[in-house]
Amino acid sequence: MDAKHHGVGMVYQEQSLIVNLNVAQNIFFGAENTFRQAGFINWNKMNKAASEVLANIDITDINPKKKVSDLNFATRQMVEIAKAVSRNAKIVIMDEPTSAITDREVEKLFEIIESLKRQGTAIIYISHKMDEVFRISDMISVMRDGHMIGTQKACDLTEEKLVPMLVGREITDYYSHESTTPGDVILEVRNLSRKGKFEDISFSVRKGEILGIAGL
Repeated sequence: MDAKHHGVGMVYQEQSLIVNLNVAQNIFFGAENTFRQAGFINWNKMNKAASEVLANIDITDINPKKKVSDLNFATRQMVEIAKAVSRNAKIVIMDEPTSAITDREVEKLFEIIESLKRQGTAIIYISHKMDEVFRISDMISVMRDGHMIGTQKACDLTEEKLVPMLVGREITDYYSHESTTPGDVILEVRNLSRKGKFEDISFSVRKGEILGIAGL
């Protein structure tokens, strides 16, 4: 609350919305008294204010009356941003906001960031995605192991200059190319299933081999 009072908004990597409340209730959570009249909350006034906050950052397709649980992840992220700027935030901190949204949704997020910049809002954008950092940043700061390594104008940096600041040494080869000959099978799984979750999963792992399983 102190941060909000001083004009600092935060968009967390792990979303902080209350899913059983609607969009307007989430945007003005903790500020309901602003809409209290004669002891009751004027919901119409709150919904209208939420629409104005959303429109102010060029979001016009989210119904403030809609329950957050009915929104997809990317749309919830937009509500998080609206919540962060709803109290006229001068600084908005975004912690890896694109970690789980599609490229199209990333484009929408960047449009919102540009809109905020035009309004004079400062953005602290935390990311490890190089293309995003160079695309939207004016200044780039590198922190490593809890220490500030340096801050430079984005236009003065290249990925080749930035990576050594991140890892603490010169990188001559991004990827090592080593060939191996896998040995005998040491683990084999056939037709692994769990009702309602997955079915008929089969794989094997050979000696000297790395098997990766990934997905959201």
